[in-house]
Amino acid sequence: METNEVRKVGNVYMDGDVILVSIPELDFCKKYRANTKKGLIYNTEKGKYLKINQNKRFKYRYSTFTYYVGEKKYKKRRSVHALIYSAANGTKCEWWLSLGLEVNHGKMGKGFDGIKNLSLCSRKQQYQEEFDPDIKIKMRNKRRLTKDEVITIKTDWLTTDKDEHKAKPNFCNKWSEELGCSYSCIEDILNGKTWAKIKVA
Repeated sequence: METNEVRKVGNVYMDGDVILVSIPELDFCKKYRANTKKGLIYNTEKGKYLKINQNKRFKYRYSTFTYYVGEKKYKKRRSVHALIYSAANGTKCEWWLSLGLEVNHGKMGKGFDGIKNLSLCSRKQQYQEEFDPDIKIKMRNKRRLTKDEVITIKTDWLTTDKDEHKAKPNFCNKWSEELGCSYSCIEDILNGKTWAKIKVA
């Protein structure tokens, strides 16, 4: 998603009259800036907005972020709405998560991650239609995972960098949204509480 509107004024990046701000949650890599009005992430090195992929089942939007530690290249897949909220409020995700809160989309739906469409609410509130118009669809689509899905999850976990900040929570959130199951369902698989007989190497 390229743009000709973003310009650099001194050390500041601007899209029209909107200042692109740093993202505390991505403090490991300073090349990314957030357009909190449009709900987009800008790569200052490549001079363009990042490509966004939308989850087919629940419509959350994700982007992949690359960075280097020494000569080793890493990639992280993160939800855009959490990063926009992080940028708009100058805090990392762990702050609101520690309070038992999550970033929720408003009436404009999950296809728009601009800050005016985002707010914090509790997990209990997310199961209320007032906060999540799609909750009935989510609950209806909950199901038991298949053996092949469990193998895919376990294989993906084997190749996940466990030393990354909040590696397990991010992993569980990603797969619970992808497969339409609960966070605890994925966590129990990783902890060997369920599907323990399924081994991958």
